[in-house]
Amino acid sequence: MSTFDADVHLDCLNHIRDTLLGLTSVLDELRVAPSEVKIRRWPWSDQKIWPGITIYPDREEFGVGTCSTDDIGYGCAVSYVRSSGKDLESNLNRPIIFRSEVRSRFHNQPIPVACVFTCKVEYGGFLMPKRFAESYDVSSLLIRCWNEEERQ
Repeated sequence: MSTFDADVHLDCLNHIRDTLLGLTSVLDELRVAPSEVKIRRWPWSDQKIWPGITIYPDREEFGVGTCSTDDIGYGCAVSYVRSSGKDLESNLNRPIIFRSEVRSRFHNQPIPVACVFTCKVEYGGFLMPKRFAESYDVSSLLIRCWNEEERQ
C-alpha cells in the first residue's frame, strides 16, 4: 500500500500559490495584494480571520490506481476572504470571480508536480467562527491533485 507523500502535498500547495500569484489582474479585481496570498494552516485563528487568499492542506483520498500504483488525491483548500463591512449586497461578484478563475485554472488540468496527472475542483463548505460570519465575504474550493504513486 502506498503512503502519503508530504513533499508532493506541499509541492501542490506551493504550485497553487504560485499560479494564483501569477494572476495579477485577477488579484487586482479581487482587491487582494500579493502579500495576502499565503499558505497557512487555516484561513483564520482564534483571534483573527486572514484577509486575502489562503491555501491550506486538506485530507487525502485514495483512487483506483492500477496493479502496481495507487492514485492519491492530495486535498488543497483555497479560500478567498474579504471584509464585507456587513454589506450583504455589494461586491457579490468577487467571490464568483474567485471561484471561476480557480476552476478554470485547475479543473481537469495536470500540474508540474511529481506525477500529478490531473486536478479536480470540488465545491464545499467553509468552517469559520460564527463571530466572523456576517462581516466577511468568504468562498472556498478544494483542489484535489491526483498523483500516481508506486505501491511499496
